[in-house]
Amino acid sequence: SFEPYAMNGLAKVTTPEGFIGWVDRNGKEIVPVINTEVGEWTEDGLNWIKQGELYGWIDVNGDFLTKVIYNAIWPFEANNLAKVQLGEEFNWITKEGKTISKKGFTEVGEWTEQGLVWIKQEGKYGMINTEGKKVVKTKYDTLSPFNEYGVAKVSIADKWGWINLEGKEVVKVNNLQAW
Repeated sequence: SFEPYAMNGLAKVTTPEGFIGWVDRNGKEIVPVINTEVGEWTEDGLNWIKQGELYGWIDVNGDFLTKVIYNAIWPFEANNLAKVQLGEEFNWITKEGKTISKKGFTEVGEWTEQGLVWIKQEGKYGMINTEGKKVVKTKYDTLSPFNEYGVAKVSIADKWGWINLEGKEVVKVNNLQAW
């Protein structure tokens, strides 16, 4: 099948076998018709594709933003990062296709308004910023969400304390309880 041309000048084509790609107004294949699933083009000309069981990102010129290696991908967020899963680990990619951290994470949360996200690495929790820099070292057994005062409850070996948005312990982690 052949769909109408999108704002980017490309038309999605699908073979009878279900493979998908895009052609330009001259009929030139821009994105090869080898994808089993595709997303919608973003305003800045990016799209996700699936080949077999793996995902990747491409641009409107048909160039690969990433290799098609991810087990799962998520849309780009307002912070211009998209979550990806490679094997059992999560990370985020930029719109240039670079991961923000060299090492992936076994669990991740959602981005906060302050541009932070909790991560779990080697069994411990911490937080990173949008550049992948650890703002809160991965040393905590638990890490609660930040409250309206900008502090989060943390624990290490059944001792509790509180950290602020800069990752500093505002109440030292040596208490039997923390409210």
